[in-house]
Amino acid sequence: MRVEITDQQQRAVDEDLVRRAAEAAQRVAGGNMDELSVVLLDDVAMAVLNRRLLGRDETTDVIAFEAEQDPDALRSEIYVNTDAAARQGPEYGHDFVWELCFLVAHGVLHALGYDDNTEEERERMFALQEEALSNLGLGEDSKSGA
Repeated sequence: MRVEITDQQQRAVDEDLVRRAAEAAQRVAGGNMDELSVVLLDDVAMAVLNRRLLGRDETTDVIAFEAEQDPDALRSEIYVNTDAAARQGPEYGHDFVWELCFLVAHGVLHALGYDDNTEEERERMFALQEEALSNLGLGEDSKSGA
């Protein structure tokens, strides 16, 4: 899968790690996307996008569009809020890097058609996200927030 990253925010981000998180999520889910666009945004830009695309007047952590086939490839795009990753990481007991990768994996799974509307679906997605991140070598320090 070709992963294109567009960074429209101010935080330092390891784009190679973001790319690897996306690829790992697709791999554990058995996905077949050819191309993925990952756009990194802050709270303000994400709120604008959420309002414009989904009619929701608030920020959110990730917006994903289910992969669509065009004549040449199966493509999707996801938008990830780095401010939300920085905020949510400590809330969930891990650091920014782990949460950012978690949100990227979450977006990829949504792009591949996974939903988290029910407890069963949420558990399945979270298990796949955890599996994808376990392959990135982030270490326990990232997950424990140390």
